[in-house]
Amino acid sequence: MVDVSKLKYRLILLDESGNQYDLKDVAEDIGWEENESELAARISFTLMDAEGVMEEELFKNGRQVFLMAGFEEQDEEICRGIIKSRTNTYGLTDRKKNCTAYDILHQLDKSEDNRYIVSGRTTQQIFMEIAADWGIPLEYNGPEAVHGDMPLKNKTPAKMFLELLDDAKKKGAGEYMIRSDKGQARILPILSNQDVYVFGRNNAVQVSSQENIADMVTRVKVLGQSKGEQSAPVEAVVDGKTEFGILQKIYQRDSDETIEAAKQASEEILKEDGVPKEETSLSLPDVPYVRKGDMIYCDCLETADGYYQVLSVSHDCDARTMSVKIKKLAADPDQEGEQQPASYTVGSQVTFLGGTHYVSSDAGAKGYTVKGSGLAKITKVAEGKGHPYHLIHSDSNCNVYGWVDAGTFA
Repeated sequence: MVDVSKLKYRLILLDESGNQYDLKDVAEDIGWEENESELAARISFTLMDAEGVMEEELFKNGRQVFLMAGFEEQDEEICRGIIKSRTNTYGLTDRKKNCTAYDILHQLDKSEDNRYIVSGRTTQQIFMEIAADWGIPLEYNGPEAVHGDMPLKNKTPAKMFLELLDDAKKKGAGEYMIRSDKGQARILPILSNQDVYVFGRNNAVQVSSQENIADMVTRVKVLGQSKGEQSAPVEAVVDGKTEFGILQKIYQRDSDETIEAAKQASEEILKEDGVPKEETSLSLPDVPYVRKGDMIYCDCLETADGYYQVLSVSHDCDARTMSVKIKKLAADPDQEGEQQPASYTVGSQVTFLGGTHYVSSDAGAKGYTVKGSGLAKITKVAEGKGHPYHLIHSDSNCNVYGWVDAGTFA
C-alpha cells in the first residue's frame, strides 16, 4: 500500500556545464501533467525569491530540469524537461518566476513536415527514420504492421506517429502509445505498466462521469482507388449503431489492400468509435508513477468500478493529489468465444507455460520462441483472433511480450 504522507518531490536544475542545483528551498506550486492532446509531458513550477537574491540567469530558457519523487529516503526521476517559458513577476515583498518545461517530445508536437510513406514499409522503419530526423533517441517495442501508401502532408511529426499507430491498430497489430522516459522516446503497448494501482472509496476525493455520443461513428464508407480526376468508387458500406443517426467516416482502401481487409479495418473503427464514449474523471491521492496509457483499478468508486485506461493525468506535487481522466476497459467476462474463459480478463496475472509469442493477434502473424516460463499479465484480449491474448512477463523467468494462444498459460 502506498502511503502518500511519505511522498516527497524535489526539483533539480542542470546548467550547460553539468552543475546541478537542488531547488527544494525555492520551488513551489510544482506540478506535472500528460494531456490527451499532446505527446509531451509538462512540468510547471514557481520560484519564490523574497530576498531578491535569486540568480537571474540561472533559470533561463533551454536548461533542463529533473523532477524526482519517492516515498522513502531514495527517490527516482519521474519526468525531465527543458524550460521553454518563464514569466517574471515583481512585487513589493517578493519576486516570482513561473516556469514551464516540456520533455523531449515537445518538438514533435510543435514542428511540421511533409513525408510520403511508400507501400510495404513497416511501422518500426518509419518511426526510426522520423525520430532520427529530429535527433530523438527511440526505444521501439511497438507494432510491426506493414503500411500502404500514406501521404503525410503538412503534419506535425506527432500526428504522423499517431496516424501510423492508428493504421497499425486497424490492421490488427494492437494498440500502442508514445511517451518520453529519461530523455528518450518509447513506443510501447498501452496498459503495459507492471504495477496496477487500486483506488477505493476511502481514498477518492471526487468522481465525475460523462457519456457522449456526439463523436460516434455509425457508418464507414470504403472508397477504392480513383482513376484520374474521377471520384473514388464506393466499394463497401459498413453500418454500426445507425439508430443514433448516420455519422459517417471515410476509409480509403490502399492500392495493395483487399476489400475484405478494408472491411475488417472498418469494423475496427466501429468497434472503437461506434459506441457511446464513457469518460470518468477522478481526484485521487497522488501516485507519481501513474502515467497516461497505464491501467488502474477502481474499487466501487460510485460510477467507476473495474479496470480503466488512464487518458490523461495531472499531478499536484504540493497538494499530493492527482486528477485523472479514464475510460473503462472492455468487460472481458461478457465477451463471446470459446477461447476466452470468463476468468481470463485484462489485468489477470497468469503463469505462461512456454511456447511462442506473436507480433500481432492475427492467425498468420510472425512468431518467436519465448525463453522460459513464468508469471505474466494479460494486457489485451482480441476476440475471435488467432492469438487472442497479449501477455507481458512479470518476472525475469521468461521474456514473453506479445500475443499468445489460449492454453499457453494457466
